[in-house]
Amino acid sequence: MKAGEISGELESDGLTFSAKPGNAKISDTHPWIGKHGLHLLGGENRELTIRFPEPVKAGKVIAFQAERWTSRSPFEFRIFARSGVSEKWAEIFDGAGKVVVGRKFLSSIVIPVKADFSELKLVATTPRGSGVLIDHFRILDKVPPGLTAKEPEHRIKVRALGQDGVNSTRIPGLATTNAGTLIAVYDNRNRGRGDLPGDIDVGMSRSMDGGTTWEPMRVIMDMGDDPKWSYDGIGDPAVLVDRVTGTIWVAATWSHGERSWHGSGPGMEPEETGQFMLVKSDDDGRTWSEPINITKQIKDPKWRFVLAGPGKGITMKDGTLVFPAQFRGANEEPVNGKPFSTLIYSKDRGKTWKIGTGVKIDTTEAQLVELGDSSIMINCRDNRSGSRSVYTTKDLGKTWEVHPTSRSALPEPVCMASLIRVETKKHGPLLFFSNPNQPRGRARMTIKVSNDEGMTWPEKWHNLVDPGPSAYSCLTAIGNEKIGLLYETPGELIFVRYRIEDLIDSTPD
Repeated sequence: MKAGEISGELESDGLTFSAKPGNAKISDTHPWIGKHGLHLLGGENRELTIRFPEPVKAGKVIAFQAERWTSRSPFEFRIFARSGVSEKWAEIFDGAGKVVVGRKFLSSIVIPVKADFSELKLVATTPRGSGVLIDHFRILDKVPPGLTAKEPEHRIKVRALGQDGVNSTRIPGLATTNAGTLIAVYDNRNRGRGDLPGDIDVGMSRSMDGGTTWEPMRVIMDMGDDPKWSYDGIGDPAVLVDRVTGTIWVAATWSHGERSWHGSGPGMEPEETGQFMLVKSDDDGRTWSEPINITKQIKDPKWRFVLAGPGKGITMKDGTLVFPAQFRGANEEPVNGKPFSTLIYSKDRGKTWKIGTGVKIDTTEAQLVELGDSSIMINCRDNRSGSRSVYTTKDLGKTWEVHPTSRSALPEPVCMASLIRVETKKHGPLLFFSNPNQPRGRARMTIKVSNDEGMTWPEKWHNLVDPGPSAYSCLTAIGNEKIGLLYETPGELIFVRYRIEDLIDSTPD
């Protein structure tokens, strides 16, 4: 297939595409996969017809990736079908609210075929110079794994754009306390959507009913507001519940001026390097301590930066508290300031903390669980892109062993993810994993389930939570029959709750 405008008919892979001049083209500049994609051009009522060599039967599925070129109005995108030239066109898809803006085909479209057809007509109205991009168009026998979307029993927007005077919200952490209260923590990005440094505080929301309703937001970490020091932003939180005492810990990174990912350097003082901060609550999240600085306990002075997961930490069976963490190494060979995932831990209920060694160069944000053999599995964002790095340790991070699934089992677009382990009565121990389930573009938030300690993640247990733009996420168990997920959409946080039984099909293959 050659790139260029479609004028008349064009045959490819047994399909016949037809359009009048100025309506559609084959593009070689914006493909999702391969070398070419379809571009419905900007303008009013741009049409493209696709004729199939044989009728497509009811029960099949139309699937493709789509991208809206611009957020400017107008925007309409509809698909019609008919069984023959003498039949009337019937609308089968309205893309309003389903096809979104994004440079990486963030919209995964699935259309069940309810009646036989032999032709499709795609119609778009968009601003001139824009249009709709389509790629990976196919007819399938069933919905592809990872596109199955079982509805949660509850969905609620926990944080909205502009809520409480906060520009936007990012970086969710979520935990269930010993009393069953849900604690959500996150960045309040007060003046914009950018990362640290900036005017960022750590916000907290509580739910006493499993996420159905949420109390008003409270700021639990605020290091100042002097513009001279870039508002002393603090963010990237992680939350941990001490299962022995009930104490709730929240970790975050403080940037005193330009002391975040790019500006943080060697040294130990706030004027030199980012600071690793904690707060705690001993009354189920009602009140919180003043910030506690543990930077000097865990940071090598040569390192450029040390910070939390973000997301959540765990209490091990022996009572050890463990947060996922990360650090940027020294500015010398062979590391040259590159990052490593790691962990920090406390064996004295949070009085003192120690840090493990780096898992693997060029890994960053991580999450961890304790497996049945008392080893820790760490699941890492990997800057090499494509898929997650997975390692295990039996000595609290002194040494690490690569897991058989590392860099193969769990696709990622270089993004934070979440991992939890839940003991269930019916299914035994289960691992739950959430992230944008694709190697490119932060979209298609998906929950996956493993019933063999992460050795496999069966496709039948992949559930699409949100087909649109979505990024960071955090899971929590709600009892042993439900899980909750707090995840990002652009500038906002959404909470969903699922019955575990709805996510795992125990029917034998």
